[in-house]
Formats: sequence, structure tokens, C-alpha cells
Amino acid sequence: MVNYLRKSIDQERGGHISPVAAYHEESDRFLILDVARYKYPPVWVTAEDLWNSTRTVDSVSGKTRGLVLVSAL
Repeated sequence: MVNYLRKSIDQERGGHISPVAAYHEESDRFLILDVARYKYPPVWVTAEDLWNSTRTVDSVSGKTRGLVLVSAL
């Protein structure tokens, strides 16, 4: 899961949380599957752009966004 600033990857509006579905090593891109798929289709984002979008500050909490790793125990 990634908490990122949508407009930093050329989408509308503010921050959002979505699952990251895949990584393509050759192009160094991640596939984000937006939970609001009726408005935002899946998108491939460069690792650098995704990283930069997570380093933005959330206007409500005042803290930087980030990643959440979910795995089986």
C-alpha cells in the first residue's frame, strides 16, 4: 500500500492510499491499482516519481506520506 500525492504523478486532487500491484524491473516502474478505478485507471509510475509522491506532507496530519508493507506472518 502506498500513501501518495496524486497530483505529483499527474492526477487530480490530493493525497490517496492505493495498493501497489507490481514492479517492472526493466523500466523501474510500479503499478498502482487505484481503489477509485471508476475515475483513476491503473497507472505505471516510475520509482522516482512514486518515491517523491510519498515524501510530500499530508495537510491534515502534518506528516509525510509513505508506504505500508503487508505480508503473511
